[in-house]
Amino acid sequence: MMLEIFLSLIFTFALAQSNIQTANEIRESKNTMPIEKKVVQTVKAEKEKEAVKVKPKAVTVETKKEDIEEVWHTYKATAFTNHYASTGKNKGDKDYGITATGEPTKEGVTIAADWSVLPPNTVVYIQNIGYRTVTDRGGGVKGKHIDLYFESERDALEFGRHDVKLKIIKLGDKKD
Repeated sequence: MMLEIFLSLIFTFALAQSNIQTANEIRESKNTMPIEKKVVQTVKAEKEKEAVKVKPKAVTVETKKEDIEEVWHTYKATAFTNHYASTGKNKGDKDYGITATGEPTKEGVTIAADWSVLPPNTVVYIQNIGYRTVTDRGGGVKGKHIDLYFESERDALEFGRHDVKLKIIKLGDKKD
């Protein structure tokens, strides 16, 4: 009887941990804080006085851990907006705010890249910035250069130009 209660408590605890993991997945997908630590909880068995470890499965965003490239690449990073200075388009123009893949621009998601280097729909993790998806290409974006989308011109100008380190999480479809 005690063993059944104990196993029931462990099962309930593991189920609660999986719900916490789901909340962490949501938080990570919004680029607020990457999940990098595994939760390990030790529970002492009453009768046996030995530890039982409960480890939730490792979590990654939209891919398995073994699919994540472990190599950091250095890229030149710049910033763009939907405004005329970046795109040559004004509000109301055809395709204003629409990327080369047909997706609307979205801060915290959209980046432009040279599609011969990072094909469309490639997901990358940029160190100290977060996850981004290649949905656009720019006239001046060649080679190991990415252009991050910002809604505000001021934020884009403040971002400036510098080198960043990134990992390729999921390679997109090859296109010219």
